[in-house]
Amino acid sequence: MKDIKWHIERYDTLRQYLSSRASIIFGINAIVISGLIFIVQNIVEFKNQLLIWEKIVLLVIFLICIVLIALSFIYLSMSIGNVWKRGRKQFKIEDFDRYFYHPSDTVKKFDSFNSFKNSYENTSEKKQKKLALGELYTNVKTFHFRYQYYRKAIKYTTLSILLIMILFGFSIFESLAF
Repeated sequence: MKDIKWHIERYDTLRQYLSSRASIIFGINAIVISGLIFIVQNIVEFKNQLLIWEKIVLLVIFLICIVLIALSFIYLSMSIGNVWKRGRKQFKIEDFDRYFYHPSDTVKKFDSFNSFKNSYENTSEKKQKKLALGELYTNVKTFHFRYQYYRKAIKYTTLSILLIMILFGFSIFESLAF
């Protein structure tokens, strides 16, 4: 039972870690948006000196960058969002209970402390192990789900940073050329 408890606590820590990392990416995305606005303002100053194809290329890069940042925000939101609200159906966990180890299941199952206490004291160790394993399984699936969305958000943020670097290079080139 101790090893199951350790794994449950470990996955809780991993979920907290992932949420913290996702908040850092939210901050990076905010900086990327600020940088994008700054670069676009610099490019707008030289719009009359740009050829039509240069304007089109810059507009396309700008729009792709906006889409990438939006996708990153969407995936970040999904990585730290309330996956547990749809978790039972998504993770196919209707078949088992997790009370004593999962807050929602515990609240649904028990209406008072006495019923909780009596049930806990009368539950065999084998049954408690099954309940704890149900929670561990949910934690593993939830973490995997969140981590996959987090990875996608990182990918889109990285691509948007690369595009901003291209725009920034073009902005510097244009300011030096004119």
